[in-house]
Amino acid sequence: MTKFALKNPVSVIVLAALLFITGLMSFGGMRRESFPEIKIPYIFVTTVYPGANPPEVETSSRRRSKTSSTVSTASSR
Repeated sequence: MTKFALKNPVSVIVLAALLFITGLMSFGGMRRESFPEIKIPYIFVTTVYPGANPPEVETSSRRRSKTSSTVSTASSR
């Protein structure tokens, strides 16, 4: 195969170009479902604990979020 490529460089370039063009055409024709819209759920928690350090606040807010199944007071931005 290497000997063929060295003897016929134009054929190898044409073959590579055809493969590239075929790949571009295939990519353009892909169905929309191949790239679904992903919405990652997230929540922002704002807390004020005077005198508490960051690890204490994190532990406290995690504990509260795990124990509460519903949020009664929430604001959306």
